[in-house]
Amino acid sequence: MLAVDERIQKALQLFFPSVEPMEGIVTLLLEKARRTYLKYKIINELLQSKYNMQFDEFSKSKFMEEPSFEVEQDFFDWDMAITGMGDMVSEIKHFRVYALMKNTVSLIYQQLLKCRQDASFSHVDILEHTLNIIKARLYNVIDYCLWIDNRQ
Repeated sequence: MLAVDERIQKALQLFFPSVEPMEGIVTLLLEKARRTYLKYKIINELLQSKYNMQFDEFSKSKFMEEPSFEVEQDFFDWDMAITGMGDMVSEIKHFRVYALMKNTVSLIYQQLLKCRQDASFSHVDILEHTLNIIKARLYNVIDYCLWIDNRQ
């Protein structure tokens, strides 16, 4: 597990009072990945507008036959933006799945506590109820991952 400095733990509690330190860190990383993705997306859109084409077309175009310094710099910036967008989508997916799974574990635990307190539930009922929650949440995770994949 990650060792977190006491000062950082206090800051995490200040900004995220109702979650564990790791969840606060994941939230911060997710936000950073989203902002970085948007930065790369803006670079991509600006260069698409400047050259009136997609990166793949640009890399094979007449601009790249004998590129000027500006064109060569744009090529490297554009390539970095395309690569960076892909990397950030992957990271966002990872952190969202982590958050969904963490939320699922918490939800299951809360439901189990409720079932244990309700005397009308048998152990089989509790197990079946828990499995239905897990199944529903896993479908949510799968749907989310497919939705992200379709946005690319």
